[in-house]
Formats: sequence, structure tokens, C-alpha cells
Amino acid sequence: MSQGISYRLGKYIGAMPQWLRYLFLTVLLIALYSAFDFGLPPTRHTQSTQPVQLPNSNKRPQSEDGELARQECSKSIVERKKKYDSLMREEKFWAAARGLSNCAEALGTPELAALVRNAEIKSYLFDINNVNSSPRDRSRAMDMLTRDYPDIGAKYERLAKELLEQVNRLDEGLQWEYIHTDDPMGKGLIHQATVVSTNTVDFDFPYSGPQYGTLTLRTHPRYGRDVVFRIEKGQFICRLYEGCNVVVRFDDDSPTTFSAIGSADHSSKVLFIQNYDKFLGKMLKAKRLRISVNVFQEAAPMFEFDVKGFDQIKYKNSS
Repeated sequence: MSQGISYRLGKYIGAMPQWLRYLFLTVLLIALYSAFDFGLPPTRHTQSTQPVQLPNSNKRPQSEDGELARQECSKSIVERKKKYDSLMREEKFWAAARGLSNCAEALGTPELAALVRNAEIKSYLFDINNVNSSPRDRSRAMDMLTRDYPDIGAKYERLAKELLEQVNRLDEGLQWEYIHTDDPMGKGLIHQATVVSTNTVDFDFPYSGPQYGTLTLRTHPRYGRDVVFRIEKGQFICRLYEGCNVVVRFDDDSPTTFSAIGSADHSSKVLFIQNYDKFLGKMLKAKRLRISVNVFQEAAPMFEFDVKGFDQIKYKNSS
């Protein structure tokens, strides 16, 4: 009987369209799942608005940490002071300050704060007065003293100024690059000293984008002495046989006009400023100079150069 029913039911289902068979089997499976208990726990999908807080047994409140630090410092402060005194006698001032700084903060006692202050000041002064250190390191220590203890730094204002001047003198001339190459015709050495402008200019298309100017002093065994001014892109209005004028201002003096000519290879980005001796003489007395020259469709842009610290020995100028 049951086999006949099963046969007829299978035949009936087989005659159904495919989509209807899928629907029938889906409904049947849902009915079977609802009718039988498979031992699965009921589930509820809820969305909690509160973040899950995981226990952290290693994290202590800040107040507890502070209390532990105070207790530790209270127990060890005698030994710490002895160590402090020993380091101070050895002139290890910074180590002495660091050995007490945490406890000075934890205990908040004026006595410990004064000891740390004393050690840090002596550490700074030791570095400042160390003549075996470089002026740059001594000046840096002075800056830190003035930053941390302005009342003490104010007493050394004159020394701070002297150290800063020494550092500036060390930096002077680093912007110059000296190059010496052999003349390809075997006539001797070509000496060049080059400095790049401290500012940039930006031309219109097709020469757009920031660019620097370059100033070069050159002594050539065949061509003599030249002052060469270059830009990276653009067109100087200065031809080889017609020449042009270049305005140069040394420091804050009145502008000086120099004659110039274009390059022999007809490069529009290079010109040669005439009267080398006059130019060099003024430059040696200046800290900066500014050059303005006509550029095609760009008026007369200005390039500024830091020329202090020029070393004639490195340049090997034979004048």
C-alpha cells in the first residue's frame, strides 16, 4: 500500500514543472524541520548597542599605579639619593637627574625637584663649557638650557650669542660647490665655483614649474674668466653678438648694471656677465646678491643668491 502511494506520489511529482518541484521540496523540508526536534538550541538574533567589555586583569587604575610608584620610591629614596650624590661627584649630571626624576614626580616633594633641577642645569652647563665639543653641540646645549630653565639661560645670553655666531661661521660657504676639471685640449685646469639661488621662479607654459637659477664663476685656461648665469628653462633675451644688460644688487647697495652676452652655442638658458673683476670685487664684500634679467614673455624675474663664505683658495683664483 505504502509502496503504491510512494510510486504515485513520485510519478505525480515527476510530472510537475521543474520550478514547481523545487518549491514543493522546499516546503516539504521546512515542514519536516518544524515537525522534528533535532536538539539544536533556539537562536535569537539581537543587535547589542553596548560594546562588549572584555575583562583585563592586568590593567590597574591610574590611581593604583601612582600609589604603587609612591610606595616604591618611599622605600628606595635613601638609596636613590646616595646614588645621586655618587653620580654628581663623578660629574655624571644627566644620569643623576634621571635617577631621581621619576620619584620627584611621584612624591612631589620640593627637595627632590630641586635636586633634579640642579643636576640638569649642571649637565647643560657642562656641555656648554666643554671646549672640546663643537660649537654646534655647545649651542644646542645652550638652547636646551634656555628652553628648560629660562631664568638660568638669561644669565648666559652673551655666550649664547657668541656660540651662535661660531655656528653661523661654520655654515658659511657650504652652499658653494668647487669643481676642477682638465681642459680637453690639455691647456690646464678649469676652475669653477657654483652656487644655486635661494629662491625659485615659475614661468608660464611651456616653461612652467618652479626652477632655480645658477651662478658660476669660471676660470678657463683658454677662455679666461667668466661669470656665468643659467636658468633651467626659458629664454634669455640676450644674443651673443647683440648683448643685453643684467641688473645686480649686492646686499642693500644700489643696483649695478652689467653688460652680458649670450652663449656661443646659442643656448637661450645661459648668459655671460661681463666685467669679471668688478663683479667678483663686489661679491666678496657681500653676503647676498640679486640678479634680474629679461626673459622672453616673463619680464625680468629676480634670482637671489647666498654668496657669503666664498673661498678663493678652494676656487684657486690666480688674480
